[in-house]
Amino acid sequence: MTQFSIGGLVLGKNPVIKNIQYGEISNDSTSATATGTIDAVDTANSVVMWLGNRMGNDSATPDRYFNRLTLTNATTVTATRGSTQQEEHFISFVVIEFHAGVLKLNQVGTLVCDDASITDTITGVNTTKAWLVEQGQMGDFVDDELFSTMTLTDSTTVTMNRKDTTGIVTRSYAVIEFF
Repeated sequence: MTQFSIGGLVLGKNPVIKNIQYGEISNDSTSATATGTIDAVDTANSVVMWLGNRMGNDSATPDRYFNRLTLTNATTVTATRGSTQQEEHFISFVVIEFHAGVLKLNQVGTLVCDDASITDTITGVNTTKAWLVEQGQMGDFVDDELFSTMTLTDSTTVTMNRKDTTGIVTRSYAVIEFF
């Protein structure tokens, strides 16, 4: 079998990725949370990534259509938003499961920010082998209050910065470190 690599990850005979599953969660207008079902994965070796959301024409504010995701258990992805809304919307995601022994560390966290910046302390990682994964955002914000960035500031710190200090923005993330 031919082997090739992408970003240093060797694919081929002994791939690092065991399973990739794409999904979409449908959330009706009555709930702030909704779930999607996937084939079973090992949560210690898996990460969920937010791929966006869509909805029809609505005068909803961003708190009603932005979501953050959680790999709740081996077969469930949960989407959570700031409030309910007037119509159904859809949240896209991908779950990537790595083979055992590929990940050194897999940790998830949530930043809740009501100021211009906030940090979260994580278990130390080698930043040259770690990946900060976006898992979505939600909040009680409108307009430009939702715009923020997240960075792996150093080996033990995830930082969220934003332009505005009005409202509260909540962002979910995972930091995975490869061997």
